Amino acid sequence: MSVEKNRPPEGPGDPDRPTEHDDLGTTGEGDRWQEPPESTARRSLREERPLETDIRDKVTIEPAAKEIARHADRRALQGDGTHYVRGVRDEDLPYYVDGVLERLVPNVETKYAQGKAAYWDPDKQALVIENGDSGSVFTPRNGKDYFDDL
Repeated sequence: MSVEKNRPPEGPGDPDRPTEHDDLGTTGEGDRWQEPPESTARRSLREERPLETDIRDKVTIEPAAKEIARHADRRALQGDGTHYVRGVRDEDLPYYVDGVLERLVPNVETKYAQGKAAYWDPDKQALVIENGDSGSVFTPRNGKDYFDDL
């Protein structure tokens, strides 16, 4: 039997003996966290790269949502200061309206009256009114009271 086979595997070392950091290339505590080599996955997290957030070409918008957004745009151009939705850019308004109509926007209250459907978004304080293939979207001056009085 060989002497090498009876030797215990080498462990991390004797705890009483100081550890040398030469294999890490550093000897001080402040140098412990070095940048990883450029080939690691962390490099890809630091890179500036375009995010795929523009999914407009992949989303189908209902014609009613487009018409509602167009109506709001026309009213805004006429000077009506209520035809906007807080936090939604003009070019994103059809997507927002479609999300409300398709019930993809959370916490939206719905009310049906006089052949119309009204949707109140408490987060944006916005009201979407659907009347067949038309309607409007706006932020009423008196808020939810306007929705409640419909």
